[in-house]
Order: sequence, then C-alpha cells, then structure tokens
Amino acid sequence: MKKQKKNTIPFFIAVVITALLPLPLGMYLGNWNIPLWAAFVVWAEYFVYGSNPAAFKTILPCFAAGALFSTLGMVFTSALGTIMHPFIALLIGFGVAVGIMVYVMDYVPAFQKGSLAYFNGMAVMLAVYFTGSFPHFEWATPVLASIIAGAWSIVVGWLGSVFGWFNVTITFPHEVEVQPDV
Repeated sequence: MKKQKKNTIPFFIAVVITALLPLPLGMYLGNWNIPLWAAFVVWAEYFVYGSNPAAFKTILPCFAAGALFSTLGMVFTSALGTIMHPFIALLIGFGVAVGIMVYVMDYVPAFQKGSLAYFNGMAVMLAVYFTGSFPHFEWATPVLASIIAGAWSIVVGWLGSVFGWFNVTITFPHEVEVQPDV
C-alpha cells in the first residue's frame, strides 16, 4: 500500500485561522502594533522554502542579514542627511549598502540559496521604515529610528516564519494508506 499525507483540518481553514489570529497584534498594541503585511510576506516564504521547520535555517539568517544591510544603508543615509540633501544622501547611503549586500552574496552561499528571504529582508525593512510601521520614541534620533525600524523588521519577519510553521502545524497532517489505482 502506498502512503500519502492527509490534513485533519483542511488547508484553507488553517490559512483562515492563521490570518485571523494575529489581527489583534496589528490593531491593539498602539505604538507596538505589528505590521502584519510584513509578517505575512515571510509566512509565504515558509512555503517557498519547504513548509517544514528546516525552512527556519534559511529564512531566519537570510531575512535578518538583508534587513541588516538595509538598516546600515538607512543609518548611513541618516548620517549623510545632516550634511547634504536627503535624497542625495539616500542615493549614496542606501546605494552603497545594496552594492555591498549583493557583492557579499558571491562569498556567502547561504545568501544565494536564500536569496528570496535575503532580498525580502531588505524590502521589508525599507517598507517598515518608509511607512513608519515601527515603534516611535521621542528620544530617537534619525539614526536610532533607522536601527529601531531594522530591528522591528527582523522581529516581525521572524514572527511571520512562525505563522508559516503554525499554519502547517494546525492542519494536523498524518499519513494514510492509499489503495493503488486498478
């Protein structure tokens, strides 16, 4: 007899549950609201990288590294913005960071294998930063705001990978024997 995986709870129901449960995290935490769209981006990555816990080995470091390069670019941009036009500072600061980020890929095979997560880390950090979807503090300078946005992006991205794991787990997959076609 052939074995096949079967879900106890249908996948579409598990997706609905996974999408609805975190909604309060994006609505009721005030300054600490989670940008769920960013988490949902990484939730999808969990499926791209195999829909199993081994996906964490690719997603977590690659997403964080991409977000860190983006953060460094925005820190550099913020520092340059004190001495030049903000847009020129962005072109230089972020441009240098992206150039280094891509150059590093030649020497880190994990970033090649995890390029989706790597570049999503960069994109999510920029989106979180430019939409202001991170905790704000009166004492934070523009450089510190960039660092806070970067750290928040990583936390939210990692939470998204947990959403992917949760989504698969609550289907309660199990193996069943299947009759061969006659």
